[in-house]
Amino acid sequence: MIDKNFGKRVQRKRKTAGLNCEVLAERCYVNEGYIRQIEAGAVPSIQLIVQLCNILNTTPDYLLGFAGGDRTEEKLLLAKIYELAPDEVQVVQYLLDRYLEYKKNHDL
Repeated sequence: MIDKNFGKRVQRKRKTAGLNCEVLAERCYVNEGYIRQIEAGAVPSIQLIVQLCNILNTTPDYLLGFAGGDRTEEKLLLAKIYELAPDEVQVVQYLLDRYLEYKKNHDL
């Protein structure tokens, strides 16, 4: 199957990650030519899509073009929350609740 937009999204994420095709290929255990084929629109197996997502810090939804698919910021936020102590998580929860309440009351 060919999906040029899939290839463009892979290429965009690869460049954002600061990787060249050769390095991405090594990390995926495929040859560089196959990465170039993917970036040209060849859609790989589900296993390779998942591997690409892990390496490129993205989601299958994003690479496949589903709405709301790029959850990179959410993943980074969750990673930061996981680093907090339980009492610190409660503080963040409290602040978030207050912010959402304020936003709701002020039609923001």
